[in-house]
Amino acid sequence: SHLPYNRNGFKFFTNEGGLGKTDIKDILERAANIYEKMHEQVKEPRDVSSSIKRVDYMTVYTSDLVKAVRKAANDV
Repeated sequence: SHLPYNRNGFKFFTNEGGLGKTDIKDILERAANIYEKMHEQVKEPRDVSSSIKRVDYMTVYTSDLVKAVRKAANDV
């Protein structure tokens, strides 16, 4: 994106064009409902810290991007 990193985000499109505010609100509400239902099903609290993993996605992304550019340029 041409925007600074703190202003980037997802852009949602369908075959008919970009999604509007009401469409995005609907997606967020559905996601919130799914999240709530998932947490209602959990009977006992558990230690989730063991399932959390920090990932430096920028390093992964830039590495893959460099590989793709090099491959497209015949490894020049």
